[in-house]
Amino acid sequence: MTRELTTSIEIDAPPERVWDVLVDFDHYHEWNPFMRVAGRPNEGATLTVHLMPPGGRESVFEPDVTHCEKHRELRWLGDETRAGFEAMNEALKTRVEGLVEAEEREAVESS
Repeated sequence: MTRELTTSIEIDAPPERVWDVLVDFDHYHEWNPFMRVAGRPNEGATLTVHLMPPGGRESVFEPDVTHCEKHRELRWLGDETRAGFEAMNEALKTRVEGLVEAEEREAVESS
């Protein structure tokens, strides 16, 4: 059985305004003080991303923009992020599968 985990957020603004904020890398610090991004949001471009968690160590990675559709979607991925996302996805998958198994056991025990 295939399971999919998705998340979403509603932003009370038109897509054009959200896009303008999303690709305005010079001003990321105004809404995300833990992240700096340099580069151009063009498909095929390489970005430089600095992550600065509070009390943590700064990390820098250089993902490639894999998809850029104005006012709709900006996607980037790099070797570092790919490994991080794969680890996160595996952890979430394990957690979700554990929850489903617990629900199934509970349903069987209740019948």
